[in-house]
Amino acid sequence: METNHIYRVISELSEDYASQVLSLYKQAWWAKTRDIQDTLAIMKGSTCCFGLLDNTDKLVGFARVLSDYSAKAIIYDVIIDDTIRSKGLGILLLEAVLASSSCIDVAHVELYCKEEMIPFYVKLGFENITDEVRFLRLKKRRFGIIIL
Repeated sequence: METNHIYRVISELSEDYASQVLSLYKQAWWAKTRDIQDTLAIMKGSTCCFGLLDNTDKLVGFARVLSDYSAKAIIYDVIIDDTIRSKGLGILLLEAVLASSSCIDVAHVELYCKEEMIPFYVKLGFENITDEVRFLRLKKRRFGIIIL
């Protein structure tokens, strides 16, 4: 871990940090198209948002969780600022996420990632279960559903 800086994880990341979260999103291939409205909606709709702050309170890492606090929790949007990656800060952030009330007593904590990130998550105890389940996606579309 970088020794010149002190980093801390906060587990109640307020919407005041939305513009800094958006800046981190712009560094991620999967989130480049998000805007501030998307970011605010994502933060508001998450069970918990975690921030990694440097010693100037700049947001340099982010992760969020959707959890039912019992059966499932899913970790999304794990990002560490490009300029400080590979210094152990992702592990610091995720250890705090996994120790939080949104994950600690949950039977299955899950996430999805690209193939090259699997070794990173395995270090934290995650297992690759791709032969057990498949990831499916329904792209956003309009439904003409009538509810009676």
